[in-house]
Amino acid sequence: MAAADKSASVSKQEHSDRRDEIDSGKEAAMDAYKKLLSKLEGIEQHIKRTSNLFSEIDDILEMTTREVIETLGTSESTVYRWRNDKLVPFRYDESGRVRFLFKDIYLAIKCSRISLHSTNKKDLLIKLAEFKDDFVRNSFLESLDEND
Repeated sequence: MAAADKSASVSKQEHSDRRDEIDSGKEAAMDAYKKLLSKLEGIEQHIKRTSNLFSEIDDILEMTTREVIETLGTSESTVYRWRNDKLVPFRYDESGRVRFLFKDIYLAIKCSRISLHSTNKKDLLIKLAEFKDDFVRNSFLESLDEND
């Protein structure tokens, strides 16, 4: 009987130890889950802020005639024709230079108000996106330089 009691006692102890291990594992898994969830929420917030920033940039980013020509690979006379035919809104800055809002150029291409025979719409939109990315990257690098 003593051996049976001892065996039952050991079995109960092993069962209790396993239960403790499982509980400990569950707690560790729950902690890991909470950390992961927190990181995902941080990533989500970053994406929202970045998305809002890019949206705000679209509202203020302007392009010079030269930037439009170089970005889209077109000629000055083509850009002048777009202006003259009122295909793309523009304004004059304080020094009399023409400025186009990035989003107006983008929408004009997207809606096929303006086009280039040598380049398809998708490629023009990619070129515009690259211009915007370069602008954001350069602005960020300039802000880093100013903080040094």
